[in-house]
Amino acid sequence: MRRSGIGRLAKRPTLRALIALVALLGIGAVVGALVRWRASGRPLNAIIILVDTLRADHLSLYGYERATSPNLDRFFRQGVVFRAARSQAPCTFPSVNSLLTSHYPSQFLAQPEKRMGIPDDVPSIAEILHARGYATVAVSASPVVSKTGTQHNKFGGFGRGFDAFDENSAAFRPRVG
Repeated sequence: MRRSGIGRLAKRPTLRALIALVALLGIGAVVGALVRWRASGRPLNAIIILVDTLRADHLSLYGYERATSPNLDRFFRQGVVFRAARSQAPCTFPSVNSLLTSHYPSQFLAQPEKRMGIPDDVPSIAEILHARGYATVAVSASPVVSKTGTQHNKFGGFGRGFDAFDENSAAFRPRVG
């Protein structure tokens, strides 16, 4: 019997490793930037790049035989690449919540009606940076990672703390046909 759905994908080591890679890269980039910023005494920009459901085993960065990711390869030559990592959760909602708040997924799953958004009393990194005078912008082509609720993300909440949240950028929409 063949299984389908998120349960089967969650058990794939490559997918788990990639989700963890993205989370660690984002956190590592922010921590590294903050250390350099404190040493220099001047403001520093922070960029978090979140890629959901990208297969690490099909990236040339990780040894795939074809050059499938030349832009990522160039980007990572100047940064840190994690070869072994763990994700906070096997699916998007709790993983993104954890990335944006530094809280474990269990905090989000314990909410009323199994609401998966960021709880109102938990600040996100965007809110913290915004409060410190940073301009905060998010661009998302994902129907799940949205500013407000959608049919794919009933509770939304990822837009808190962002000055601008572009969910309609044509450059990021998947091409169909």
